[in-house]
Amino acid sequence: MKQIPLLGTLILSTAVAVTSCFPWTSPERDAANKACRAWLSKGLELWGPTTGPVYARLCAEDKEAKQFLGKESSAVLDGTFDLETMEVDDWKTIKLFPY
Repeated sequence: MKQIPLLGTLILSTAVAVTSCFPWTSPERDAANKACRAWLSKGLELWGPTTGPVYARLCAEDKEAKQFLGKESSAVLDGTFDLETMEVDDWKTIKLFPY
C-alpha cells in the first residue's frame, strides 16, 4: 500500500516539471500583443510583385523587458524600400506595449 502514495508523488512531481517548461501566456501578454498587432495594421502596407504584403511597421517581443516593441521603417514609408530584395535594416522603435 505504500507504493500508491509514492507513485502519486512521482506522477505529481513529473506533471509539475513538465508544465513548468511549457511556455504559458498571460492575459496581459496577449493583450499587449493584440494592441501591437492593431497598431501594426494601421500602418502603410505595400504589395510586391512576388513578395506579397510588406508592412512599414512590425511587432517584436522583448521578453526580458516584458513588452512588445512597435517598430517602423522609414524606407518603407518614404518609398525607398526595394520590394525585390526585401532588405530593410532601418527599423526604429516607435511605440512600446508593456505587459
